[in-house]
Amino acid sequence: MLQKAQIDYTTSPGPINDAIVRIAKEIPGGPPVTASGNADAVGVVKRLKLIGNGPNQTLGDFDVSRVEQTVEILRPIFTARGLEIPAGLKAGDLVTNEFTDPSPGLPQTTG
Repeated sequence: MLQKAQIDYTTSPGPINDAIVRIAKEIPGGPPVTASGNADAVGVVKRLKLIGNGPNQTLGDFDVSRVEQTVEILRPIFTARGLEIPAGLKAGDLVTNEFTDPSPGLPQTTG
Protein backbone atom coordinates (compact mmCIF):
# COMPACT_ATOMS: atom_id res chain seq x y z
CA MET A 1 0.00 0.00 0.00
CA LEU A 2 2.86 2.41 0.80
CA GLN A 3 4.59 1.62 -2.47
CA LYS A 4 1.38 2.26 -4.43
CA ALA A 5 0.75 5.51 -2.56
CA GLN A 6 4.26 6.74 -3.32
CA ILE A 7 3.91 5.83 -6.99
CA ASP A 8 0.51 7.55 -7.17
CA TYR A 9 1.86 10.71 -5.51
CA THR A 10 5.02 10.86 -7.60
CA THR A 11 3.16 10.41 -10.88
CA SER A 12 0.24 12.72 -10.00
CA PRO A 13 1.09 14.93 -7.00
CA GLY A 14 -1.50 17.66 -7.66
CA PRO A 15 -4.39 16.45 -5.46
CA ILE A 16 -2.16 15.73 -2.45
CA ASN A 17 -0.19 18.95 -2.89
CA ASP A 18 -3.47 20.89 -3.00
CA ALA A 19 -4.62 19.18 0.20
CA ILE A 20 -1.31 19.99 1.93
CA VAL A 21 -1.72 23.68 1.04
CA ARG A 22 -5.32 23.68 2.33
CA ILE A 23 -4.35 21.96 5.58
CA ALA A 24 -1.38 24.28 6.16
CA LYS A 25 -3.66 27.33 5.76
CA GLU A 26 -6.04 25.94 8.40
CA ILE A 27 -3.31 25.55 11.02
CA PRO A 28 -2.92 28.75 13.03
CA GLY A 29 0.65 29.92 12.40
CA GLY A 30 1.05 26.90 10.15
CA PRO A 31 4.00 26.18 7.90
CA PRO A 32 4.52 28.39 4.84
CA VAL A 33 3.41 25.86 2.23
CA THR A 34 2.72 26.92 -1.34
CA ALA A 35 1.46 25.09 -4.40
CA SER A 36 4.56 26.11 -6.36
CA GLY A 37 6.86 24.96 -3.55
CA ASN A 38 5.14 21.58 -3.42
CA ALA A 39 5.37 21.17 -7.19
CA ASP A 40 9.05 22.12 -7.11
CA ALA A 41 9.74 19.64 -4.30
CA VAL A 42 8.41 16.75 -6.37
CA GLY A 43 10.63 17.79 -9.27
CA VAL A 44 13.67 18.09 -7.02
CA VAL A 45 13.31 14.63 -5.49
CA LYS A 46 12.95 13.14 -8.96
CA ARG A 47 15.90 15.10 -10.39
CA LEU A 48 18.16 14.23 -7.44
CA LYS A 49 16.96 10.62 -7.63
CA LEU A 50 15.86 10.68 -3.99
CA ILE A 51 12.94 8.58 -5.14
CA GLY A 52 13.11 6.03 -7.89
CA ASN A 53 13.14 2.40 -8.78
CA GLY A 54 16.04 0.24 -7.81
CA PRO A 55 18.07 -1.59 -10.44
CA ASN A 56 15.38 -4.28 -10.40
CA GLN A 57 12.66 -1.68 -11.27
CA THR A 58 10.99 -2.02 -7.86
CA LEU A 59 10.13 1.10 -5.88
CA GLY A 60 10.84 0.90 -2.18
CA ASP A 61 13.13 -2.08 -1.85
CA PHE A 62 16.58 -1.98 -0.30
CA ASP A 63 19.75 -2.39 -2.31
CA VAL A 64 21.70 -4.43 0.23
CA SER A 65 25.11 -3.58 -1.24
CA ARG A 66 24.27 0.13 -1.08
CA VAL A 67 23.23 -0.20 2.57
CA GLU A 68 26.53 -1.97 3.33
CA GLN A 69 28.44 0.83 1.56
CA THR A 70 26.55 3.38 3.65
CA VAL A 71 27.48 1.57 6.85
CA GLU A 72 31.16 1.69 5.86
CA ILE A 73 30.92 5.38 4.95
CA LEU A 74 29.32 6.14 8.31
CA ARG A 75 31.72 4.01 10.38
CA PRO A 76 34.51 6.65 10.62
CA ILE A 77 31.98 9.44 11.16
CA PHE A 78 30.45 7.57 14.09
CA THR A 79 33.89 6.66 15.45
CA ALA A 80 34.96 10.32 15.35
CA ARG A 81 31.95 11.09 17.54
CA GLY A 82 32.79 8.38 20.04
CA LEU A 83 30.20 5.95 18.72
CA GLU A 84 31.00 2.54 17.31
CA ILE A 85 29.20 0.58 14.64
CA PRO A 86 29.54 -3.04 15.72
CA ALA A 87 32.17 -5.02 13.83
CA GLY A 88 30.56 -7.44 11.42
CA LEU A 89 27.34 -5.42 11.13
CA LYS A 90 25.67 -6.41 7.87
CA ALA A 91 22.95 -4.75 5.85
CA GLY A 92 20.69 -7.69 6.68
CA ASP A 93 20.93 -6.70 10.34
CA LEU A 94 19.38 -3.33 9.45
CA VAL A 95 17.03 -3.80 6.50
CA THR A 96 14.85 -6.41 4.86
CA ASN A 97 12.90 -6.73 1.64
CA GLU A 98 10.73 -9.43 3.17
CA PHE A 99 7.64 -7.20 3.14
CA THR A 100 8.30 -5.41 -0.15
CA ASP A 101 6.19 -6.26 -3.17
CA PRO A 102 8.64 -6.57 -6.07
CA SER A 103 6.07 -5.71 -8.76
CA PRO A 104 5.29 -1.99 -8.37
CA GLY A 105 7.64 0.63 -9.69
CA LEU A 106 7.59 4.13 -11.09
CA PRO A 107 6.91 4.31 -14.81
CA GLN A 108 10.11 4.41 -16.83
CA THR A 109 10.94 7.64 -18.58
CA THR A 110 13.00 8.01 -21.69
CA GLY A 111 15.73 10.50 -22.39
